Amino acid sequence: MGLIFLHSHGAVICNVTLPDGVDPFYPKSVNEDIQLIRLCADKAELVLDLIRLEFCNFSRHAYIMNRAGELADGSSAVWIVRSDADEPADGYWEGRWANQVTSVISLANNWLGLELEPSLVLSDEVDGTAVRLESIGKTGDEIAPLLRSALRMLGQSYYLVSEEASFLLLMMAIDAVCGVAELDRGMQSGSSHRKYVATIAANGDTEKFKKCAVNLHYYYEFIRNAIVHDGVTLAELNVGIENVLTDIEILLRQCVGVVLQIRPHTIAKLVETGQVYNTTYATVLHLIDADLKKGRHKDSGWRPASLRQRVSRRR
Repeated sequence: MGLIFLHSHGAVICNVTLPDGVDPFYPKSVNEDIQLIRLCADKAELVLDLIRLEFCNFSRHAYIMNRAGELADGSSAVWIVRSDADEPADGYWEGRWANQVTSVISLANNWLGLELEPSLVLSDEVDGTAVRLESIGKTGDEIAPLLRSALRMLGQSYYLVSEEASFLLLMMAIDAVCGVAELDRGMQSGSSHRKYVATIAANGDTEKFKKCAVNLHYYYEFIRNAIVHDGVTLAELNVGIENVLTDIEILLRQCVGVVLQIRPHTIAKLVETGQVYNTTYATVLHLIDADLKKGRHKDSGWRPASLRQRVSRRR
């Protein structure tokens, strides 16, 4: 069992399975101690991912908490106790303080950070999401790894110095939670891919589907492809960086929420759910296709109306 301290505001308690031959109280080397701290911190991050899902976002980046176990001096620390130890009445756990620099480069919030009352951490929103994720995992559901992957990528995206890397990681998380890798090859790109993801995010809402499909086209064709294939930055693309990251983050949260709600159980069922756009949204597909034609060329200056308005207000 490891106690993962988060600054001075509390700790995450979790059980950690160690590799054979590793004694957490008598590590054989500094490298083994570093590996132990990383294992504990990674386990704690799964808990913090749920808190980030409910309380953190790119529009309030100054309130992002530091990663599990990271201290102000750049090192990481855990308090290690035995797994069979009873919780002490006085709140003090006897154990070993493990403290090492686990990464050559680390990133910490140098502004406000996140402080939550215990009543908020144990709120219905966080607890409800945790219960649903736990129940999915216990049933051997194929969707559980997709959700864990998406939540982990969302959490990691807050700690990347490069906004371009954060953007690409969020796009990957959307594809992960929507099961895009399981689609037929022809559905994994182009307008079919955008409409498939939009179908899951919209969950039957026609107006939301139209907005998601058009915005996704813009994000992929004009931003993602430019970053990946042309090596440009978001600043060079002259887009509102915070707006773009916030929009993609909202879309990811929508997809996660829908998957938790509909509980497809198998990836095949999830894919089936996302492929119904040809029938569910048949009446608006021609409107979307017409809107997308406006942005066929990268030099057209075209942007989705909602994003264009938000960027102009920031200038």
